[in-house]
Amino acid sequence: MTHRFSMLRRPTAAALVGLLAFASPAGAQDDAVAPTPADAVPSVGPTQVELSIWRTPAFRRRFAESFIAETPVEPSLDGRDLGVMTDAMDLMAANRIDEALALLGKNRSARTSAALDFMAGNLLYVQGRLEEASDALELAVGKFPNFRRAWIRLGDLEARRGNDALAVAALGKACELGACDPFTMGLLGFSQARLGNLVAAETAYRRAIMLAPAAFDWRLGLADTLAAQARHDEAIVMFEALIADRPADGALWHRLGRARLAAGRPDEAAQDLEVVRVLGIEDPEVERRLAGIYLDRGLATLAVERQLAATAMDGDAGPALRAGRTLATRGEIAAVSGLLEALRAGETSFDDGVRAEFDRLQALLAARRSEDATEVAALEALVDRDPLDGEALILLGRHHARMPDGLERAEFWFERAEGIPAFEVEARIRHAEALVAAGRYPQAISLLKQAQSLAPDDDVKAYLDEIEGYARNR
Repeated sequence: MTHRFSMLRRPTAAALVGLLAFASPAGAQDDAVAPTPADAVPSVGPTQVELSIWRTPAFRRRFAESFIAETPVEPSLDGRDLGVMTDAMDLMAANRIDEALALLGKNRSARTSAALDFMAGNLLYVQGRLEEASDALELAVGKFPNFRRAWIRLGDLEARRGNDALAVAALGKACELGACDPFTMGLLGFSQARLGNLVAAETAYRRAIMLAPAAFDWRLGLADTLAAQARHDEAIVMFEALIADRPADGALWHRLGRARLAAGRPDEAAQDLEVVRVLGIEDPEVERRLAGIYLDRGLATLAVERQLAATAMDGDAGPALRAGRTLATRGEIAAVSGLLEALRAGETSFDDGVRAEFDRLQALLAARRSEDATEVAALEALVDRDPLDGEALILLGRHHARMPDGLERAEFWFERAEGIPAFEVEARIRHAEALVAAGRYPQAISLLKQAQSLAPDDDVKAYLDEIEGYARNR
């Protein structure tokens, strides 16, 4: 279970502002943002606003002093290392990031402070050199294992790279060292959720929300986590609260619709999903969810409309044709005919599998219409293509059962279908119906009893009782 966060700043800004946040001894990051998706690559170079921050003497003094503010979780920084860091900050203020990195690289060694590795890791992060940034931060925590800020930054970086197991390990270490701010806890929830550790994710998100109750991203994360645990009623309450804050967010309406559908509230779900459409968001998944709801509700025309809308968006006609088969079995001839005509007129490109399904649905439609001239040829073509097409075999049997002197041929097709487990019950019932019409009651009764033993059904039982009573009283 994953989700994307909405409060995303440009990664460059997030990285440099992160330096400012991490400069506080307490690591106050209440306004820090959630990670970008793993495939997002930071832009190179800071903005002028960010440069102005670095040019402020008070900030640079505060940044340097932060390394001695909490000695248990901060590495030591001697005069030489402090000088290197100050020179690097001067270069950063002039937007000479490469030169700042070169200076740090020349002066970093196994004996220098972990603070230099931390600074280099942040600058590499700004440039989108995430692998090198990770290496630098690993060096920092290797030199000074209690370096809380470096663990937090490493966890942030690995989450952005999609390395959630590494992110959880780094953020867990930061928590052991006293990091309990909303950013750290929310980010921990984010990575735990992507790993499927839903209880851990929920716990982390709740702690983040406790400290930052208005934080949209962590509330969204908690709602998604509740939904993933099938706690749909709780998720619905969360999504409704989020929508109250952002009523034009189509993704939230979609989430709410999914949760209500999973909670067994399809009519409300349909209303939520229709809002997504009203907002002008084109999403084939939304259209197909609506189609499924309308299909279950017996609203054939609406189901076809939504399926066709989805096909127009992504070109995939397969789901529409599968819905058409369901409609065909229900006798919704006009809806199926309209679906096929629209797909044909839309010049939808079909691969071989979809083309076969299209042809199959046409044949089934012809059979349902009892168009004798085309029915047999179309159905036999389906059986030639797939000898285990039980539905086509049964329809062939029913077709021949309607013909004068066609019972023997009908039985041939029914018996073939009876050999296919998925169609055995229906084939026996249809075979029995044909035998009853021909007055062959004992054989029909035997077939109905076999069908009942495989899949008991009240309607079939009533039919069997009726035929047995008629046979006794003849």
